[in-house]
Amino acid sequence: MRALVNILKKLRYVLLFIMLLINSVFNSCLAEESLPNHNSSRNNFSNIFKEESYNIYNSIINYKIFNIKSIEDSTQTFRWKAIDYAQNKDAKNAAIYIDKYIKSSLHVGFVNNDVFEVISKSKDYQKLKTKYHTNFSIINLFYLFTALIGFFIFIILNLKNKKNSSSTTLISFFFLMH
Repeated sequence: MRALVNILKKLRYVLLFIMLLINSVFNSCLAEESLPNHNSSRNNFSNIFKEESYNIYNSIINYKIFNIKSIEDSTQTFRWKAIDYAQNKDAKNAAIYIDKYIKSSLHVGFVNNDVFEVISKSKDYQKLKTKYHTNFSIINLFYLFTALIGFFIFIILNLKNKKNSSSTTLISFFFLMH
């Protein structure tokens, strides 16, 4: 029983680290990215909200509700301009500002926003959408399994009886980093 308690004491920091890592990975998932694409059927409610959000963005851009003399958030400016150009059916400029917004905010799911349905058939928008499309291939699966083996070796090296504890700790963190 004492051996089990000792093992659990040693494992608690590893388990805490793994739980924090999993939480941080799944916490970064945004709602727009997790919703499936339903191009065939649309709700009337989504159209109402889309028009309402477009009116809000339009009033902010055209009537300059934000103060120009204050420090502007360029990320939000890129977002507003991308939406404005998309609603005016200017796909080229909309794609430029979508790209700028994604590069400044790292929000890749912005490409799949419903506001861009107006320009969804244009060549510039399709090129941008394929650029930021997530790709899962066999090489990604290989990297995933390699990482899992690295985590396994890290845990095994920290659980075994250590004669030279500093060297095994350094080697285990080397495996964890890789």
